[in-house]
Amino acid sequence: METTNYRDRLQLPLEELVDFVENASIPLHWVDKNGIIIWANQAELEALGYSQDEYVGLPISKFHADEPVIHDILARLTNNETLVNYQARLKCKDGSIKHVLINSNVFRKGDEFIHTRCFTRDISDMVQEADRREELLRRLEDSEEKLKISADIIASSYDAIISKDLNNIVTSWNTSAERTFGYSAEEMIGKPLSILLPIDRLAEEQEIFDRLSAGEIVQHFETQRVTKDKRLLEVSLSISPIRDKKGEIIGLSKIVRDITEKKQEEKRKSAFVSFVSHELK
Repeated sequence: METTNYRDRLQLPLEELVDFVENASIPLHWVDKNGIIIWANQAELEALGYSQDEYVGLPISKFHADEPVIHDILARLTNNETLVNYQARLKCKDGSIKHVLINSNVFRKGDEFIHTRCFTRDISDMVQEADRREELLRRLEDSEEKLKISADIIASSYDAIISKDLNNIVTSWNTSAERTFGYSAEEMIGKPLSILLPIDRLAEEQEIFDRLSAGEIVQHFETQRVTKDKRLLEVSLSISPIRDKKGEIIGLSKIVRDITEKKQEEKRKSAFVSFVSHELK
């Protein structure tokens, strides 16, 4: 009895079959052998934003964003191939583009091409998400490359380049800093920068920070610093604030140039000029 009812249900009235395809939630359409759309269901029309008159009766190529793609699709179907998840881009009425997967084959009578049976699935969100991830990865790679280049520049710089946090703790120390002051990076990173300051200049770091916080540019600031072996160096400082994403100062970066030899040369020249001036009197 149940088998009979099941078989009876298979003999669906034409009206129900038509309703099934016309109102299915999956976009469907038929294209004839000349590439003309001869039928589309409501889901297809709504997905692209066209009315029946604006869509049916027109070449399917008119709605594809990539002409070679639709030519390939029609050629494959003409050769009796079945398309599974064939990716394409369709033009919507509002000018936007939908990324879709097409599943299609051909309904034939004998060897005659009657029409295609095309199912279209919108994957625009998936494609956009994949593009977004790809862009983020590209930006990350660019950022990492820029960081590597910056790190290489800092590491190979002739000048000592030092950064510290707001607690005056050293956070970076390049090779030139090691050469200039005699301390290795392992000895200095995590230690207070005040190690390098002469006793009479301990207040200088706070003064520099206050100037930077007020928006002042601090460049070629001449002062003195102490090396590991207690030598007193004449140095020129160029200092920049390190800011977070909110623009808040979270540390300072310093370029330190040893100008001791330059200062000594200036003293020698000054002494020579004084001597000559005295002798000429």
